[in-house]
Amino acid sequence: MALTITATRTQGYEQPEAQGRMKVVTLDWSLASTYVTGGHAYTQADLNGINTSQVLEIEFPNTVFRNGTSAILPFWDKANKKIMFFWTGGGAGTAFAEVTNSTSLASYAGKVRVRCYM
Repeated sequence: MALTITATRTQGYEQPEAQGRMKVVTLDWSLASTYVTGGHAYTQADLNGINTSQVLEIEFPNTVFRNGTSAILPFWDKANKKIMFFWTGGGAGTAFAEVTNSTSLASYAGKVRVRCYM
């Protein structure tokens, strides 16, 4: 089963911020279900109605997504229009590795900022 994302406009950022011919939308993402190796192919629904072909940049202002006890690092794969998630093996100095296939990401949440054409 693919990853499920619930996207809502961040409180205080309900209206998109205009930057010239672009807009910036800040969203809260709540993850559910399991991760698929290679990343989640985001959809218009994941971006709260923004057409995926209009996306210029996706960034993660708080850097990590948390579930209360641990954190995962999101990464925007622009070329493949996917969001990938990484974690550490545990010990200090351990390199980040992609979250393994079928890992539950239920209850992880974080902020997403989408810069797109108007």
